[in-house]
Amino acid sequence: MAQSQNLTETRGTISSTKRQLLLHRTDQLISRLTDYQVLKGKTAQMTELEITTVCALVAEVFADEPIALDIKLEKPLYVLGDIFGQYGDLLRIFNFLGHPPAKRFLLLGNYVGRNDRSIETISLLLCYKLRYPDSIFLIRGNHECEHISRFYGFYEECMKRFSRRLWRAFTSVFDFMPLVAFIEDKIFCTHSGLMPSVHFSGMTKQLEIKDFLSQMIPRPTDAVNNVIVRNILWCEPDVECKMWDRNPAGVGYLYGTGPVDNFCERFGIQQVREKPKDQAKAVTKLILEFSSTIVYPHQKLFVDLAILQIHMNF
Repeated sequence: MAQSQNLTETRGTISSTKRQLLLHRTDQLISRLTDYQVLKGKTAQMTELEITTVCALVAEVFADEPIALDIKLEKPLYVLGDIFGQYGDLLRIFNFLGHPPAKRFLLLGNYVGRNDRSIETISLLLCYKLRYPDSIFLIRGNHECEHISRFYGFYEECMKRFSRRLWRAFTSVFDFMPLVAFIEDKIFCTHSGLMPSVHFSGMTKQLEIKDFLSQMIPRPTDAVNNVIVRNILWCEPDVECKMWDRNPAGVGYLYGTGPVDNFCERFGIQQVREKPKDQAKAVTKLILEFSSTIVYPHQKLFVDLAILQIHMNF
């Protein structure tokens, strides 16, 4: 948390001239990260100082966004699910569809871990967020926290290639990320789950949810000590569950068609979109997505790559 507080102290301390220089250097970093040789597997040329500088600047961008994003469809929006350090897949998606700011994207979390190119993955996404904040939106996943990233490969990757300082810079940025998004007040996007605190409340308006989340989740906020954040990141849908039940994972709850239908009807939502727990399971009005082709390399588990395009006529 101390590192997160330090990021907030950079706000307003950088002169306009220096900021422009740093943004120019960010453009140069983007160019190196998107080089064709990097797509083919070569390690991107970047320094720890470059990346930590981007982290300090982009934390300001996240802090200025609401915890519940309100996204309008002036232009079509592509929604991507879990990436899990599959940098080649991320670059291929951008190369095929177009990079920000030519195209707009919403990503639903889990950018790091499980694969060995998480640093490139999160670095490019943060660079794009810094340079084109209205063209790419990043909400937090349950791997975007100090605890989970410590045990699923991201920490080891940072230590092997750079240092603990870089890992700390990334985890501090995670504490500023938005948690949910409303698209045209019709589609609710979350990394993982609905919230029991909203389900059992008397709320009936989307504005009430947004105000509630803003009040209950001050930033920076870690993903462990705030129960609302934990539920958003860890509650999961399950077709065998009708209402709410304990999550066997030990964090959050399982929920079924009842809470999804209740949420949609009360708040005028047409669809809920989130990353999947299991590609074979889905819940009515609920759409689940991965956006990487191989998620668990040690288990050799392959899943279909999924990209969703949303436009004004959805």
